Amino acid sequence: MTAHLQEASANLGGPVIVATHNPQLLAIESATLLHLQKGPLGLSTISDLDADLQKELSEMAEALGVRPIDILQVYRKFLVIEGEHDRAVLENLFPGEWENARTRLLSMLGAKHAASTITAELLFEFTTADVVILLDNLVSDDFDATWEQVLRLASQDKRKAAKKQLDTYESRLKREQTAEMEWALGACRRALTQGRESRVHVWGLSKGDIIEYLDESHFGLNQSWSKLRAEYREHPDRRPFKDWLRLVKSADIGLKSIRKAARAASDRPPDELVSVLSKCRDLGGRN
Repeated sequence: MTAHLQEASANLGGPVIVATHNPQLLAIESATLLHLQKGPLGLSTISDLDADLQKELSEMAEALGVRPIDILQVYRKFLVIEGEHDRAVLENLFPGEWENARTRLLSMLGAKHAASTITAELLFEFTTADVVILLDNLVSDDFDATWEQVLRLASQDKRKAAKKQLDTYESRLKREQTAEMEWALGACRRALTQGRESRVHVWGLSKGDIIEYLDESHFGLNQSWSKLRAEYREHPDRRPFKDWLRLVKSADIGLKSIRKAARAASDRPPDELVSVLSKCRDLGGRN
């Protein structure tokens, strides 16, 4: 069929427009992809996958080890995490489970292909995927509760009030806004603007860093995480917690030790992280 369409285009001397979900047709390299969907007001809209978005799609697919078309059609959930340490924990705590849940982990920082503002545009405009944003306690600062208020206002068609809620939260952060929080706010704002806010789910963890759900001994530490946090708060050195652990406590916090610690906990994973996986499974209604 692909060859016939290309032949028809050549014979006609012009484009052939095809409405399809066929992955073979959508994967034609010479094809221009247009996405037809309902907009916020219920009207049909057509969006063009421009050069920047095509590049983003290709890079994301390469980083995730999938085909570009898989991102557009196969994966119905993306779990957006901080970085590669989060990935090491989650993939080794729940081996194979993310794939079973049709969920792909997408890093905001420190990855071969980190999430960007273009990533958010691609996910919200050209897929129907749910996006779960996972934030640790020190980053989220109750943002999950704020987002619930935004969703409530938007569902009541109070979109200006919902936007104001986001603006108020962002202004409260002031200079303390991290790169992760900046991405999360930008993604949520874009989703709200496009009327896709119901597809965004913000999940705030109770602990300051995801490695604190693992046994301290795997990192060469002989104190509990709570005691280490307390000592860190009193320490005059305000470098990041994990850097402080490496310098002051000679902790071994690399990907190898994190993976090992997570695998050791995989038979009884922490309830809070089990809940994150369950959330992704429960979003399967869009499959």
